Amino acid sequence: MVTAPRIGVVGLGLIGGSIARLLRARGVTFVAWDPDPTTRSLARAGEIPARDDLEDLAEFAPELVIVAAPLRSMRDVFSALAPLVSPETTVVDVGSVKGPVREWAREAGLGRSYVGAHPMAGTERTGFAASSADLLERVTWAVTVDDATPRGHAERVLWLVLEVARSRALLLTDDDHDRAVALISHLPHVFAAQLLAQAEGSPLAGAARALAAGSFRDGTRVARGDSARSEAMVLANAPAVRAGLADAVADLRRLADDLERAARDADISWFFARQNAEAEDLGATATGAPSDADAGAVSDRIAWEQDWQGLATEAGRRGGAVVAFDDEGLTLL
Repeated sequence: MVTAPRIGVVGLGLIGGSIARLLRARGVTFVAWDPDPTTRSLARAGEIPARDDLEDLAEFAPELVIVAAPLRSMRDVFSALAPLVSPETTVVDVGSVKGPVREWAREAGLGRSYVGAHPMAGTERTGFAASSADLLERVTWAVTVDDATPRGHAERVLWLVLEVARSRALLLTDDDHDRAVALISHLPHVFAAQLLAQAEGSPLAGAARALAAGSFRDGTRVARGDSARSEAMVLANAPAVRAGLADAVADLRRLADDLERAARDADISWFFARQNAEAEDLGATATGAPSDADAGAVSDRIAWEQDWQGLATEAGRRGGAVVAFDDEGLTLL
């Protein structure tokens, strides 16, 4: 089994700050760093051991480095980090796109050390002040591997997810992760931005604001956050987002055409009646949180001596999550 590694956290925004607070709450030995002096001061006031620079963090000799930098900064962070850490150090990012990030890790010489992770949690707020120890607890984390990912690096990340965050891990390839997240995160950000801009740009914006209630608030919540963050993740995942938008545009164009041709008598049931039992379940379980019913439930075991990367990512495509691991292998639910 994995013993608690020494950890370095790079970046103390919403996600990095929440990880740091969670590590502190669990009594894990770690140090952290953020390029912003004000953020470091805020972190120290919250009893987070923030170092003054990246070199100082590296002197701590972390065995697991959690990179929680913005996507637009990730490439530069990897380049700066690579000469400072041991080849045996596990490097994991917690961003919302994986394909380009793995390529940046490889460019920096960190390809063998890299594992992707993405906690499926967050808020529209940003920064260390918005972070909390419970934000990333008991949620589903995506963990991405390839066929060359060493077992030891995967185990450290699974330890972080299962033991520290008390969550479960959906193992995926980078491509499967990016396409799935485009559907349930990146496209919703695009649609929310469009809906909000369309209402605010209308001559009836004043009336719309006065009448807006729950459905509008829920549908536009993510558009009220950091627009630069949304832009960065959509650009980084452009192929998957573009494909999703093309499908949506085709459906919306068909709907508009039907409404124009038939007005009130249009048969548009095809658009609104597409929800089946699985779609209803997707909406009902949108938190992704493990339930108490998960305890003791086992659907599959994958041995480390098997093609664990391939078998686990194939299970992840079906929604099968890792809920435990030991010296023999992985337990999936």
